[in-house]
Amino acid sequence: MVTFTKVIISFFFYSIFIFSVCSQELPGRIIDGENGEGIPFSKVSVPSLTLFTSADSLGFFSFASVPNVTAKIKVSAYGYETFHKSISLDTDTLLISLSPKHTVFEEVVVTASEGKLQRENITAVEVLSRKELFATGATNLGEALNRIPGVQSSSVGMGISKPVIRGLSGMRVVTYNNGLRIENQQWGQDHGLGSSMVGLDRVEVVKGPSSLLYGSDALGGVIQMIDEPYIEKGQTELTVSTRFESNSLGTTNEIGVRMNNGKLKLNVHANYVNQADFQLPDGQFIQNSRYWGTNFKANAGFRKNNYVLNIRYQMMFNRVGIPGHSHNENPSSIDFIREERGRQGTLPAQFIFNNYLLIENKLFFDRSQLIVQLGNTNSNLREFDEKVTIPFTHLNLNNSTYNIRYDFYWTENLVLKTGVQGMVKLNRNFFPTMSFLIPDANTIDNGAYSMLNYEWKKWDFQAGVRYDRRDLKTFQTSGVDSSIVDNIDDTPLKRTYDQLNYAAGFVRNDSKTTVRFNVSSGYRAPHLAELKADGFHHGSLRYERGDMNLRAEQALQFDATFELHFDHLEFVVNPYFNRIQNFI
Repeated sequence: MVTFTKVIISFFFYSIFIFSVCSQELPGRIIDGENGEGIPFSKVSVPSLTLFTSADSLGFFSFASVPNVTAKIKVSAYGYETFHKSISLDTDTLLISLSPKHTVFEEVVVTASEGKLQRENITAVEVLSRKELFATGATNLGEALNRIPGVQSSSVGMGISKPVIRGLSGMRVVTYNNGLRIENQQWGQDHGLGSSMVGLDRVEVVKGPSSLLYGSDALGGVIQMIDEPYIEKGQTELTVSTRFESNSLGTTNEIGVRMNNGKLKLNVHANYVNQADFQLPDGQFIQNSRYWGTNFKANAGFRKNNYVLNIRYQMMFNRVGIPGHSHNENPSSIDFIREERGRQGTLPAQFIFNNYLLIENKLFFDRSQLIVQLGNTNSNLREFDEKVTIPFTHLNLNNSTYNIRYDFYWTENLVLKTGVQGMVKLNRNFFPTMSFLIPDANTIDNGAYSMLNYEWKKWDFQAGVRYDRRDLKTFQTSGVDSSIVDNIDDTPLKRTYDQLNYAAGFVRNDSKTTVRFNVSSGYRAPHLAELKADGFHHGSLRYERGDMNLRAEQALQFDATFELHFDHLEFVVNPYFNRIQNFI
């Protein structure tokens, strides 16, 4: 696997310098399919090449320096069906006709994972735009996802919320940010999602086992955060927003800048959130439900001919109060309720510092494309119980990821997607600390997959297989003072888990109906905490003890969808059956 990965990476960098695809200026026009007249101010984009523009009042548009490749182009205009097809850009001019639409019932969304229209995906993908997320009035991203059918949230405080997809949460739901897998101690009930709404364009939710493209652990589903797209060439945009929430007297202030000079595209966003204690319906307050945090996000894009580079960085720092904390032998709800509201920081609390970095490279050829994503996430978690100087626990999780994918268009209707994917996760305890919940450990994941898509008339078929392997090794920690640290069990442990997974399905789209069916398998290896935890966890008010004999969970899901689309109404039925063996 390592040797194969090195070959792919070497080929990628060799291709950047050796292969060249001629580029040209590409003019075009958007017309009405019935009368042939130009459609004014249509939105035209080639998302994979980060090309965005608008047509003029007569429907004319132009792209500069476009490579002679095959790519999907998206055209949208109010009152017309969205055009979204793979076409060759090796032409003198583009003439695209749009079909008028009686009403626009739903926004047409192109999903990030497959680059398809939402209805055309084999697996149902639910999408919430930034506007819809803010409209919920939720205090965090996890709670905002509640409006999606089959998705709830589990919360132990205003700043601590975890999504629940079809009854599964925590380590069974995988989170991605623009293709970067987010790892931030999901095993803890009191550890949040690890993402924010700053600079966000939309959130995509895939329900059920999604191991083929996203790797192991995704038994419940996948949450994919997608940032705002780059602005059109030659434009600059400044946005300032503020939100106030009466229940917690909370404020969220955000500033963002988007600019594009043709060669370099840049998005920069930052925000500051401050929430006081949450108020109950009877006028009292939940003690220590206050929190504050700041987030910074920067995305830079560069394109030359057939090569596209995106660099994405995000920094998050949050101080989160932990409500429901008591040392009483028989605690009751009255222990956690106060007559007065507070905002100033107090204990117990979490201090969370996350850094995410993703370097995305895309290389386009005539009938194929190569995508190489290299990323790193670092999550530093300090949890204070009663002592201000020594944390109850101090964990650092560093995760380096790679994702290499090659898409080959055999014909216009037949596409092969294959790739390798993996991560190296280093979990370390920092000292001094009062508790030793999980030992130091290294986890190495590697996987290879292949998927085949075939479109025939109104049908779209997909099938694929994937093999994953996980190697876990724990270490004895030196220099630990047993008189300070509770419940140390750092007996070395070494485990290997592997699994072959598959998925197959189809979708049929008509003007009034959509029929979708798929079957998929998945697996999740036991987490370090489930194997080796041994200690009282104040954040979740329980004693946690692992079992070193646990086996990997194995899931099998059947999912069907039937949709009726009318001008002003949509009716959806989505039954599913999900069976998990060796459930932990």
